[in-house]
Amino acid sequence: MIEERNKPMLSINRVPSKTLQKFLDYSKEEFCDDRGMALKDLVDYRFNNDIPMLLELIANMELRIKTLETKDTKKDEKTYVKMLDGKLRGGMNGK
Repeated sequence: MIEERNKPMLSINRVPSKTLQKFLDYSKEEFCDDRGMALKDLVDYRFNNDIPMLLELIANMELRIKTLETKDTKKDEKTYVKMLDGKLRGGMNGK
């Protein structure tokens, strides 16, 4: 006796026709028309690639912020230039 299990079902409405066709072709070619596994593959790919990308973007932003903060503190420092006659010139205005 063959008994059918209660399988979770998914119904998605308002899918653009070209997108639906691409998905159906993808599931047929890559997963022998197993749409559930095709969907899982797409979701896994999306989440596994987005998280490292977001972490990299955050690290880049932190580096840029640190660089900008360093530039601001350097502007406040007085800089002096020692002239050939031994006198120091400089300060905030460079005079």
